[in-house]
Amino acid sequence: MEGGARIQVKVISHENKRGRSTRLKGRWSELLLIELGPDYRQSRIGHLRAKDYAKARRKDKRFSGTPLVRRSMLGNKGLIGRYGKVTHAEELP
Repeated sequence: MEGGARIQVKVISHENKRGRSTRLKGRWSELLLIELGPDYRQSRIGHLRAKDYAKARRKDKRFSGTPLVRRSMLGNKGLIGRYGKVTHAEELP
């Protein structure tokens, strides 16, 4: 493992009506959340670093130590939208 990074990758497809995935457990340094559209191409990609999540938890005690990954995290008011980076399909090369 180069650089000690522990990357969690979660994918939520358009077929997932509830927009939920699994919990983030264990040690992780980065989260990539990929939302797939109806054509199975990425529509949004979210990136969150563990240190930014720790900052979010200090500001808002409601965040769990093992968060449930949800599509709503990618929104403007979502966890990744506020503390990480969301890239929309139009912005991708």
